[in-house]
Amino acid sequence: MKKTLSRKQETKYNITSKDYNTMLKEQNHKCKICSVDFLYDKHNTKPFIDHCHTTNKVRGLLCLHCNTGLGYFKDHIPTLTQAINYLQENG
Repeated sequence: MKKTLSRKQETKYNITSKDYNTMLKEQNHKCKICSVDFLYDKHNTKPFIDHCHTTNKVRGLLCLHCNTGLGYFKDHIPTLTQAINYLQENG
């Protein structure tokens, strides 16, 4: 399923609809982190454009949960690492 980005999305992320659809295809229509399928009709899981808030560079397409999770952790690798350590130590 091809998607057409809005003019606002194209401007904000500096990508075209063709770029977006290429990313979607390269990721096999799956979240780049958790690999959930982007099946619009089955679970209404749609891709979100993930980008670096410092450089505005698009990193990939993520599901809502992964995109929100990175946002809550503010893309801060040391804090994400501490979260991983916490989970490993505490199950």
